[in-house]
Amino acid sequence: MIRVYKLTQLEKIIVAWLVLGWSWLATVGWVIGLTGFDLIPELVRVTSFYIWSEGLMVLTLLDWLGRVGKTVSFPHLDRSGKLLGLALMMHLGWIAITAVLGENPAQSFWGNYYRQDGLLTLAHLAMWVVMIGLWWREIWGQWLWLLIALSGIVLSLGLVLMHVWQWAMVMGGWPERVIQSSLLMTGGFGHPAYLAGFLVLTLPFIWFLPNLLARSGEFEKGYEGRRREWLRGVGLVSAAAAIILTQSTGATLALVIFFGMTLFASFRRRALRIEIIVLIGVAVFVTSTWIYVSQLNSYEGRPRIFHNLWSASQQRPIIGWGWANIDSAFKNVEWPYPVQFDVYLDKAHSHMLEILVATGWPGLIIYLAFISILLLIAFSKYKKITLKKRSTNQYYLAILMCLVLYIFHSQTNVISIMEEIIFWFCVGLVIDSTKVI
Repeated sequence: MIRVYKLTQLEKIIVAWLVLGWSWLATVGWVIGLTGFDLIPELVRVTSFYIWSEGLMVLTLLDWLGRVGKTVSFPHLDRSGKLLGLALMMHLGWIAITAVLGENPAQSFWGNYYRQDGLLTLAHLAMWVVMIGLWWREIWGQWLWLLIALSGIVLSLGLVLMHVWQWAMVMGGWPERVIQSSLLMTGGFGHPAYLAGFLVLTLPFIWFLPNLLARSGEFEKGYEGRRREWLRGVGLVSAAAAIILTQSTGATLALVIFFGMTLFASFRRRALRIEIIVLIGVAVFVTSTWIYVSQLNSYEGRPRIFHNLWSASQQRPIIGWGWANIDSAFKNVEWPYPVQFDVYLDKAHSHMLEILVATGWPGLIIYLAFISILLLIAFSKYKKITLKKRSTNQYYLAILMCLVLYIFHSQTNVISIMEEIIFWFCVGLVIDSTKVI
């Protein structure tokens, strides 16, 4: 629930910085699209994220320093938090080592031209875990959770209404080309997969929204409770419709995972067994594999990307090619025949394959260990309090669903900075169990 009390001047500044920063990140693509500026939305969004996260880190640190010894003590992580933190440091440390020894260390630091996805961005993302784990306050998490949910609802409704408006205009005799816009497919994210991935990760936040808004943290009876349930229903339906409209296969399949997990959790009325998650994952993986296999005869589809990058990874199996050097690895392999004017590829369209190519087999093993520990800790927290408090139980279920959806969707397509921000926010919430929203 959102706790309401008299805020200090610094707390008001932090809340305003949270609201303004996230609102800008979610809508900057619309501003660029409507004003006609010749800018790449993802680059503007990443640069804005640098400024927002650095400002937020300084402001929240000042707030914490002002309370140390008065209302709070020095941070202390439990055993699971320390284990997850160790796995995270090993993951980030190996990435840094391979970046220095990789194909192009400068590119590893700054990232690709079209994405700015280098170590500098990764450091800002990892900074969220440090911030949340050491001096983050519950109220900031509540506000950010609310902003993520509402931005997903607003963007989904906007995209659906734009499609309805286009259909009505076409039916009314207006030429379709007059009303075509890049905003119609990308929602201001610059790529349909970026928008779809972001909306997928907002689903658990929308699902938990009634509990967040309720004064007691539980569902309320009567008119107020029904209004919150209606808000969740409208949000989930509009988000699902918008995801389908993006025509992203991976994101649409992620809907199956999300609704499958919520359905099983509501029917069983006890801990969602990890076997169910594995079953859903296997079913969707088989479906995805069938889709990819059906493209094997195309030399311009994912089979060629996967083949070239897999072959490149075997050339540098220990150190890898370095962070954000997928383009060099892809160009190094010519299959099925040399291409004089090839497409520029800077993402593997599969996060684990990208980790393998960039950091080698040791890096992939460390990453899998980190992800496994993260999921097991999140699942254990969810299972442990299932029969105690319903709102806390649903809170951990929402985090668990978000992590599962991120891991799956990052395996099926390219991901945006917005998707990564939400993932690292959830990692921070898992690493410090004392801050339950």
